[in-house]
This record gives sequence, structure tokens and C-alpha cells, in this order.
Amino acid sequence: MRSLPLLLAVAALLGGLTGCGSSQPKGVNFHSAGGRYTVTQVEAAFAAQGIRLRLAHEQLPGEVVLHGGPKGPHLVTVLVGLSNGHVGPMPAEGSGQRVQTHGNVRVSFDSSHVQAVTSAVARLH
Repeated sequence: MRSLPLLLAVAALLGGLTGCGSSQPKGVNFHSAGGRYTVTQVEAAFAAQGIRLRLAHEQLPGEVVLHGGPKGPHLVTVLVGLSNGHVGPMPAEGSGQRVQTHGNVRVSFDSSHVQAVTSAVARLH
């Protein structure tokens, strides 16, 4: 009977460790059957890749504009369409920028961030 508390402690420890390897932030579901993602889902997908997004000073009607990277030349610009699920053209960015669209999310990014952006967008499914 003395081994019961030890057994419970080991079971609790193992139960807590099984969730430690998860790369998905708790409480965020990246799935959207209709391909429409919330700003929270987009921010979490990029944060999981080490890209912190923040609201841009300039916003577009029906869309949320987010920037990632230092002020000045933004390494990542993300548009999230709100009203009809479509996202408009990307605001003017510097040359050498790549653009990727998935559902109501359009991303313009510096070519040095291809892997991180591709992985973040892939989380949105």
C-alpha cells in the first residue's frame, strides 16, 4: 500500500511530460474548414516559428495588417481578410519580396524567411 502514493506521483509526472513536446500553442486551433483564419490563429502560427507579429499603424478596410521584424523594413507583412474571406493586393513592399496566399491570409516576406513563413502558413490548415 505504501507504493500507491509513489505510483500516483510517477503517473502524474509522466502525464505532465507527455505534453511538453507539443509544438502547438495551447488553446489555439489552426484548422479552418472554410479557409478563413482569425488574427489570433495567424499570430500563433507565426509565433510558433519565432516571428512575432504586431498591428501595423496603417490598416486597410476589411483587413488587418500585421508586421513582423524590426521597424523600418519589415521582414514579414501579413494581411488577414475579415469581411468576405478574401484578401486584397499586398501594399507596396521592397524589391525581392515574396508573396504567399492561403485562404484569407496573404504574406509578403523577405527571402531570408522562406522556411519560417512556409512553416507558419502550413500550420494553418
